[in-house]
Formats: sequence, C-alpha cells, structure tokens
Amino acid sequence: MKLSRLFPAFAAASTMLLAACGGGNGNASTTPSASIPSDLSINSFTADFSYMPNLKPLVGAGKGMVGVILPDTTSSVRYVQFDQPYLQKAFQGAGYAANQFKIDNAQGQEAQELSIAQADITAGATVLVMDPLNSTVGSQIQQLAQQKTLE
Repeated sequence: MKLSRLFPAFAAASTMLLAACGGGNGNASTTPSASIPSDLSINSFTADFSYMPNLKPLVGAGKGMVGVILPDTTSSVRYVQFDQPYLQKAFQGAGYAANQFKIDNAQGQEAQELSIAQADITAGATVLVMDPLNSTVGSQIQQLAQQKTLE
C-alpha cells in the first residue's frame, strides 16, 4: 500500500478506534484546557507529519498515557515497516514524551493482545488505539476500558 494511502487511512481509523480508559474519580471524561484547532480535519494528517506540532497544546492539557496495540508481525509487514515507526514519529511530533505512549505488538496471540491492554490500563493509559485480531478480543478490550471508566 502506498504511504499516501496508508497514513490518511490510519488517521481516520485511529480517530474512530480510540477507547477512553478514564480515571479513578468516577468521571469518564475530562475537559482539557486547550481547545481543538479549528483547522483540524482528516486532511491535516499527511505523510510528512507537518501538522503534528499543532497538537502540542492538547498533549500538554491531557493526562495519562496512550497505549497502541498492533495485532501481529506476520499477516502484514505494514505493522512493522509503517505503522509502528509512523505512529512513533506522529506522537513525538505532537509533543509526546517517550513515557507518554507505548506501542506493542500482540504477535498474533489473542491472549497477548488482551494482556497488553490490561497492562496499558494498569499503567495509566487513558487512551487505547487498537487493531484487534478479531471481534472477540476487541470486545474484551473494549469491556476492560469501559470498566475502568466506571471506577
């Protein structure tokens, strides 16, 4: 897949697949003190990552960690050759410190994917971006995140 098609597709998917994991205060959401840039759109996310610095105020206003769970390294080389390095570059461009995001790969194992999600939530992830191996493990991860928002 060409990079020009991959990154916008990722951006669209990632904005739709974010699962909030909430805090421990009973409120499932918080309002950051920074506002979303008015010019932000799906077209803002390009292969050159030039828009990412515009998101730094949002990163600074947020809390918690972002956990990314990729499904495997064998079904598609894109997870290793494109997704992981481009996600890292995007997070860094937006101002995330290395300890504010984590990118893991489940190596094709459902139990590993679920375990990574549990570990991310326990470590303080307030956002999970996942590409589940199947709908069963995806639903299990979603339930974990929802349970955390109710605490």
